[in-house]
Amino acid sequence: MPIAAALAIWNRMPTLTHADLEAERLDRRTLVRFWGQRNTAHLYAARDWPFLHTAITRPRSVPERLFEEAGLLEEFNRLLTRTRRRLTAGERLTYKDIRSKKLEEGQARWHVPYAVFRRLVREGVVCHCAEQAGESVFEHREHWLPGLDWSPPPRNEAMPELAFRYLSTYGPAEARDLAHWYGASVGEAKRWIGAAGSRVSALEVEGRTLCCTAEHLDLMADEPPPPPSRWPVRLLYRFDPMVLATKDKSWLIDEEHKRKVWRPAAHVEAVLLVHGRIAGTWRYERRSKGLRIRLSPFAPLTRGASQAVERQAKAVAGFLRLELTALEWLGI
Repeated sequence: MPIAAALAIWNRMPTLTHADLEAERLDRRTLVRFWGQRNTAHLYAARDWPFLHTAITRPRSVPERLFEEAGLLEEFNRLLTRTRRRLTAGERLTYKDIRSKKLEEGQARWHVPYAVFRRLVREGVVCHCAEQAGESVFEHREHWLPGLDWSPPPRNEAMPELAFRYLSTYGPAEARDLAHWYGASVGEAKRWIGAAGSRVSALEVEGRTLCCTAEHLDLMADEPPPPPSRWPVRLLYRFDPMVLATKDKSWLIDEEHKRKVWRPAAHVEAVLLVHGRIAGTWRYERRSKGLRIRLSPFAPLTRGASQAVERQAKAVAGFLRLELTALEWLGI
């Protein structure tokens, strides 16, 4: 189970164990992993794969375009055909199993298998299955999920449904937030939201037009939950959905600290969430005796928040089936 996805789910369903999640993905296979929105890997409900196949279809990857420019697209397509045949025959394949001397000339070695598997994911052919010594392994959909009804909806149905589901989870939000989350233009996001029809409602908030699902509209007038001082402290891991969901981050973090979380090369740090705001970053290190967590808060925490962080750190270690051997506070 990829650690980022596992910790994201655990932070929202803390009674689940790592073994539970492994069983859901690898035994019961209710979860499936492949590249989705913004061309990054995610876990999805397996039953949603046909819908997602339509909703997250992408054009050619950068390596594919480079192969075409170099006159190597025919060679790439031959490699793709051979790989598809092997998967159809029941083989499980890793990146190391995909080789082509012609394609590798002038390319980074990993570009070739990456482009192959990305293309096959776009076609709905493969997904990640059980890892092998920490390495990604791919299997044909029909072998991994033989009972899945493969009936992808047309795009004019899938995209409004995608917008509705986004707003059900992250609304109220603007069209630019959906565009940011998905990796599309604002114009496309507006069309998808508009096509969702009466299932979506708009509201004006401080001069901004926000959208939410119609069923959630009445909730907008409710009083906020208990004071922020009573909100839980959380150690959210890298690329947590909460920090990726919207383009505007001001509701989460002060502008002066943004670059400490959203790093170069699209890296997003693990964050310390206190009273509904990002109050620092953290990292962990596995050692032979257990887990060491290093925290870098932006400012000193209250005693109550510090104690909550310590409890959360122990819980993270427990979820990873390790003992917390060290909790270090840095930068203050």
